[in-house]
Amino acid sequence: MNFSHYEQKVKEKIKLRVLKELLSFLKRKKINIWCAVGRKNLVYTFLVLALYKDLYGRGYTELTNDIHDWLMISSKTLRHNVKEIRKYGYKWARKQLEAGALSEWKSAVRRKKFKKPLKNVTLFLDSVDFPLRGKTSVSKKDPKWSFKCNAPGRRYMVVSDGRGKVRKMWGGYSPKKYDSDFMDVVHEELEDLFEGAEIVADQHFELAAKTFEKVKVWAKVKEAGKKRKRDHADTPYLSKENANLNAAIQHARGRVELPFAWMKNKFVALQNGFGDGEEQLDYLVWLAAALVTADRK
Repeated sequence: MNFSHYEQKVKEKIKLRVLKELLSFLKRKKINIWCAVGRKNLVYTFLVLALYKDLYGRGYTELTNDIHDWLMISSKTLRHNVKEIRKYGYKWARKQLEAGALSEWKSAVRRKKFKKPLKNVTLFLDSVDFPLRGKTSVSKKDPKWSFKCNAPGRRYMVVSDGRGKVRKMWGGYSPKKYDSDFMDVVHEELEDLFEGAEIVADQHFELAAKTFEKVKVWAKVKEAGKKRKRDHADTPYLSKENANLNAAIQHARGRVELPFAWMKNKFVALQNGFGDGEEQLDYLVWLAAALVTADRK
């Protein structure tokens, strides 16, 4: 298979406009590309190969063998160049994610219908874990262990709008860090960036939701409350009001395409244990998030 095959496969998942924007950024940087072959457009060649590898989850040795007829390089060279592309792709990604303004967030949910009391919701807050390799060698007590992934991993916190555009992202960091605890770290920044917004979150943000002043965070409620006589004495239940709130939150989250699903569906490398380490996983997750955002402009 020649270069055009890989180029076409990448364009099936990444819009040409977005690919050109990323390439333009990379060409302005001093990227340390290894290649003894006198081939033109090396940055574009390895951008395509790097994206193809991560979009389709191909291994370095497998891909090196597949391209051998038109690009004779070692798997070590390919690995180095892919890592370089990810590193600079991450720098591009950092520039793509903009918080925006209240008018933009409202526009993104203009055609969404949410249940009371979430009529004025504009943004969505959630965290996601992506797995690393090492399931059999990393202890569940290790800070790297993710119970969401049942494997070592990294966690990322994301604010997204009604179109699935990522408005802000933090991470990666330890999956052992509770969402409410992490909110303590970014509390001030989130309030400054999203003043006036109403944000939907799940029950892991319940405690943090009560501390915000400039934004309204609607978080699912986990309530002990009163006990029903027909149940065991220690069986908790939700009040009708909180049960309705939880149902409204679940409905709202189901009405929008959260970016995590897109990222995982597009990038097969994010679905299973990622083998290039924490730093490279961070680079790839940020790049995937930026591509989600650029795809929705």
